[in-house]
Amino acid sequence: MTSRVLAAGCALALAGAASAQKIGIYGAQDCTTSFVCAPTGVPTQVFVMADQHEQPSWSKGLGGAEFRVSGIPSAWMATATPAPNVLIAIGDPIGPGCNVALYPMPTADCALLYTLTLVPTSEVEDAVLGIATHTSPSRPGFACPWLFYPCNFPGPSASACVVPPICAEAVELHVRSMPDCAIAVEPTSWGTVKQLFR
Repeated sequence: MTSRVLAAGCALALAGAASAQKIGIYGAQDCTTSFVCAPTGVPTQVFVMADQHEQPSWSKGLGGAEFRVSGIPSAWMATATPAPNVLIAIGDPIGPGCNVALYPMPTADCALLYTLTLVPTSEVEDAVLGIATHTSPSRPGFACPWLFYPCNFPGPSASACVVPPICAEAVELHVRSMPDCAIAVEPTSWGTVKQLFR
Protein backbone atom coordinates (compact mmCIF):
# COMPACT_ATOMS: atom_id res chain seq x y z
CA MET A 1 0.00 0.00 0.00
CA THR A 2 2.80 2.42 0.89
CA SER A 3 4.51 1.81 -2.45
CA ARG A 4 1.27 2.52 -4.33
CA VAL A 5 0.75 5.78 -2.42
CA LEU A 6 4.30 6.89 -3.15
CA ALA A 7 3.95 6.06 -6.83
CA ALA A 8 0.66 7.94 -7.11
CA GLY A 9 2.03 10.93 -5.24
CA CYS A 10 5.08 11.12 -7.47
CA ALA A 11 3.03 10.86 -10.65
CA LEU A 12 0.64 13.59 -9.52
CA ALA A 13 3.46 15.88 -8.47
CA LEU A 14 5.22 15.59 -11.83
CA ALA A 15 1.97 15.88 -13.75
CA GLY A 16 1.35 19.19 -12.03
CA ALA A 17 4.58 20.52 -13.49
CA ALA A 18 3.81 19.40 -17.04
CA SER A 19 2.75 22.81 -18.35
CA ALA A 20 6.10 24.30 -17.34
CA GLN A 21 8.20 22.05 -19.56
CA LYS A 22 9.41 23.19 -22.99
CA ILE A 23 11.49 21.89 -25.87
CA GLY A 24 12.66 24.66 -28.14
CA ILE A 25 15.15 25.74 -30.75
CA TYR A 26 17.24 28.74 -29.74
CA GLY A 27 19.96 30.91 -31.21
CA ALA A 28 22.07 30.46 -28.06
CA GLN A 29 22.22 27.95 -25.21
CA ASP A 30 20.21 30.23 -22.93
CA CYS A 31 16.61 29.19 -23.70
CA THR A 32 15.73 32.83 -24.44
CA THR A 33 17.04 33.72 -27.92
CA SER A 34 14.06 33.34 -30.27
CA PHE A 35 15.62 34.69 -33.48
CA VAL A 36 18.89 34.37 -35.35
CA CYS A 37 20.39 35.69 -38.56
CA ALA A 38 22.03 33.03 -40.73
CA PRO A 39 23.93 34.57 -43.67
CA THR A 40 23.39 32.71 -46.93
CA GLY A 41 26.10 30.10 -47.47
CA VAL A 42 27.55 30.41 -43.98
CA PRO A 43 27.23 27.53 -41.43
CA THR A 44 25.19 28.69 -38.45
CA GLN A 45 24.61 26.75 -35.25
CA VAL A 46 21.31 26.73 -33.38
CA PHE A 47 20.40 24.62 -30.37
CA VAL A 48 17.60 22.25 -29.38
CA MET A 49 17.15 22.80 -25.65
CA ALA A 50 14.98 21.48 -22.84
CA ASP A 51 13.79 24.45 -20.81
CA GLN A 52 13.58 23.32 -17.19
CA HIS A 53 13.44 26.74 -15.51
CA GLU A 54 10.10 26.00 -13.82
CA GLN A 55 10.68 22.35 -13.00
CA PRO A 56 10.53 21.69 -9.22
CA SER A 57 14.02 21.11 -7.84
CA TRP A 58 13.13 17.68 -6.45
CA SER A 59 12.32 16.34 -9.93
CA LYS A 60 15.22 17.80 -11.92
CA GLY A 61 17.34 15.33 -13.81
CA LEU A 62 16.22 14.90 -17.41
CA GLY A 63 16.31 11.25 -18.44
CA GLY A 64 15.03 11.32 -22.00
CA ALA A 65 13.11 13.09 -24.75
CA GLU A 66 11.27 12.44 -27.98
CA PHE A 67 10.61 15.01 -30.71
CA ARG A 68 11.40 16.13 -34.23
CA VAL A 69 12.49 19.44 -35.74
CA SER A 70 10.20 21.06 -38.29
CA GLY A 71 10.40 24.05 -40.59
CA ILE A 72 13.94 23.80 -42.02
CA PRO A 73 13.67 24.93 -45.66
CA SER A 74 14.09 21.92 -47.94
CA ALA A 75 16.87 23.56 -49.97
CA TRP A 76 19.04 24.22 -46.91
CA MET A 77 21.71 21.83 -45.68
CA ALA A 78 21.38 20.76 -42.06
CA THR A 79 23.05 18.34 -39.67
CA ALA A 80 22.20 17.38 -36.09
CA THR A 81 24.77 16.56 -33.41
CA PRO A 82 23.59 15.09 -30.08
CA ALA A 83 24.69 16.71 -26.83
CA PRO A 84 27.75 15.08 -25.18
CA ASN A 85 25.60 13.49 -22.49
CA VAL A 86 23.15 11.90 -24.92
CA LEU A 87 23.88 8.27 -24.15
CA ILE A 88 21.49 6.78 -26.72
CA ALA A 89 20.05 8.50 -29.78
CA ILE A 90 17.57 6.64 -31.96
CA GLY A 91 16.33 8.22 -35.16
CA ASP A 92 16.94 11.60 -36.77
CA PRO A 93 15.61 14.86 -35.25
CA ILE A 94 15.63 16.61 -38.64
CA GLY A 95 13.91 13.62 -40.24
CA PRO A 96 11.04 11.55 -38.81
CA GLY A 97 12.12 12.27 -35.23
CA CYS A 98 14.39 11.01 -32.48
CA ASN A 99 14.24 9.38 -29.09
CA VAL A 100 17.15 10.07 -26.75
CA ALA A 101 18.34 8.92 -23.34
CA LEU A 102 20.65 11.17 -21.34
CA TYR A 103 23.33 10.32 -18.78
CA PRO A 104 24.48 11.98 -16.68
CA MET A 105 21.00 13.42 -16.47
CA PRO A 106 21.21 17.22 -16.88
CA THR A 107 19.97 19.31 -13.99
CA ALA A 108 20.62 22.77 -15.45
CA ASP A 109 17.67 25.07 -16.06
CA CYS A 110 18.47 24.96 -19.77
CA ALA A 111 19.69 21.57 -21.04
CA LEU A 112 21.19 20.93 -24.47
CA LEU A 113 19.70 18.07 -26.50
CA TYR A 114 21.10 18.68 -30.00
CA THR A 115 23.20 21.21 -31.88
CA LEU A 116 21.90 21.91 -35.38
CA THR A 117 24.24 23.26 -38.03
CA LEU A 118 22.35 25.06 -40.78
CA VAL A 119 23.82 26.16 -44.11
CA PRO A 120 21.23 28.36 -45.83
CA THR A 121 21.43 27.95 -49.60
CA SER A 122 18.53 30.26 -50.37
CA GLU A 123 17.34 33.60 -49.06
CA VAL A 124 14.46 33.36 -46.60
CA GLU A 125 13.12 36.35 -44.71
CA ASP A 126 11.51 34.36 -41.91
CA ALA A 127 12.03 30.60 -41.67
CA VAL A 128 10.17 29.33 -38.60
CA LEU A 129 11.86 26.30 -37.04
CA GLY A 130 9.79 24.39 -34.55
CA ILE A 131 9.51 21.26 -32.42
CA ALA A 132 6.88 18.68 -33.34
CA THR A 133 5.72 15.17 -32.50
CA HIS A 134 7.77 12.21 -33.74
CA THR A 135 6.10 10.84 -36.87
CA SER A 136 5.94 7.43 -35.14
CA PRO A 137 5.48 8.12 -31.40
CA SER A 138 6.98 5.40 -29.23
CA ARG A 139 4.52 5.79 -26.37
CA PRO A 140 0.79 5.19 -26.96
CA GLY A 141 -1.20 8.14 -25.72
CA PHE A 142 1.71 10.60 -26.01
CA ALA A 143 1.33 12.15 -29.45
CA CYS A 144 3.42 15.15 -28.47
CA PRO A 145 7.03 16.18 -28.04
CA TRP A 146 7.90 14.89 -24.58
CA LEU A 147 10.44 14.90 -21.79
CA PHE A 148 10.98 12.10 -19.29
CA TYR A 149 12.03 12.62 -15.67
CA PRO A 150 12.87 9.55 -13.58
CA CYS A 151 11.95 9.90 -9.93
CA ASN A 152 14.69 11.40 -7.83
CA PHE A 153 13.42 10.29 -4.44
CA PRO A 154 16.05 8.28 -2.52
CA GLY A 155 15.51 4.88 -0.98
CA PRO A 156 12.67 2.42 -1.60
CA SER A 157 10.34 5.15 -2.88
CA ALA A 158 12.49 5.51 -6.04
CA SER A 159 11.64 2.03 -7.29
CA ALA A 160 7.98 2.52 -6.42
CA CYS A 161 7.72 5.77 -8.37
CA VAL A 162 6.85 5.22 -12.03
CA VAL A 163 5.88 8.31 -14.03
CA PRO A 164 4.88 8.87 -17.65
CA PRO A 165 6.63 11.30 -19.99
CA ILE A 166 5.62 14.96 -19.83
CA CYS A 167 4.23 16.58 -22.97
CA ALA A 168 6.35 19.65 -23.57
CA GLU A 169 5.43 23.02 -25.00
CA ALA A 170 7.20 23.66 -28.33
CA VAL A 171 9.20 26.87 -28.74
CA GLU A 172 9.91 28.25 -32.21
CA LEU A 173 13.01 29.92 -33.61
CA HIS A 174 12.78 32.55 -36.36
CA VAL A 175 15.68 32.50 -38.81
CA ARG A 176 16.43 35.21 -41.36
CA SER A 177 18.85 34.29 -44.12
CA MET A 178 20.21 37.03 -46.38
CA PRO A 179 23.74 37.69 -47.76
CA ASP A 180 24.16 40.78 -45.56
CA CYS A 181 22.38 39.35 -42.53
CA ALA A 182 23.39 41.00 -39.25
CA ILE A 183 22.54 39.90 -35.72
CA ALA A 184 20.82 42.35 -33.41
CA VAL A 185 22.89 42.66 -30.22
CA GLU A 186 20.22 44.04 -27.90
CA PRO A 187 17.48 41.75 -26.54
CA THR A 188 14.27 42.51 -28.41
CA SER A 189 11.19 40.93 -29.88
CA TRP A 190 11.10 39.26 -33.28
CA GLY A 191 8.59 41.87 -34.46
CA THR A 192 11.11 44.60 -33.71
CA VAL A 193 13.87 42.69 -35.48
CA LYS A 194 11.77 42.36 -38.65
CA GLN A 195 11.27 46.11 -38.66
CA LEU A 196 15.04 46.57 -38.83
CA PHE A 197 15.21 44.88 -42.23
CA ARG A 198 12.30 46.65 -43.94
